[in-house]
Amino acid sequence: MFAGETMTERHGRLLAAFAVRAARLAEDLADRAIGTDDAMEAADLARAFHMVGRSLRQAIALEQRLERDAARAQREDADSTANAERNAIAERKQLVEAQLRPLAWREAETLDADEDDGLGEDYSDLCERIERVVAIAAAVDPSGFLAEPLPLQLQRLAAEAGLPSDAGIAKGPAIRPDG
Repeated sequence: MFAGETMTERHGRLLAAFAVRAARLAEDLADRAIGTDDAMEAADLARAFHMVGRSLRQAIALEQRLERDAARAQREDADSTANAERNAIAERKQLVEAQLRPLAWREAETLDADEDDGLGEDYSDLCERIERVVAIAAAVDPSGFLAEPLPLQLQRLAAEAGLPSDAGIAKGPAIRPDG
């Protein structure tokens, strides 16, 4: 076994070597069967050729299966990684939105108190704006969305949503929306 070689790699290497030898043996048996004048010897060689040919076909089929299995495993790993990132982004979006909703509530109350013309935004409009701003930020740069420190992200997104970003944002670890 070579250093660092996995069992699957070792099996693949041995299978490939066997296939090469079986192909050479099959060629030799076929040449000898064709070249002999003795019918009994030709029949024995043809039977041996058939058995070696079957082993060769099985070896080739197994090699193909190993390659398909490896490709499927690689796709599943990539899918798993993508799913984990999607889940992390969804959780972060929920967390950010939950942290910004109190600001939207305070802003809606302030707008209601100052409202003379009846054109102020209500809480649901502000929440929709927050959701839009957060969704855009997550879509534009998913890995950056996850990597940005939460307090800075909250201040930036509050400002982008048109909310006052200087008050009411947690300075320490954020409270998770589920508890």
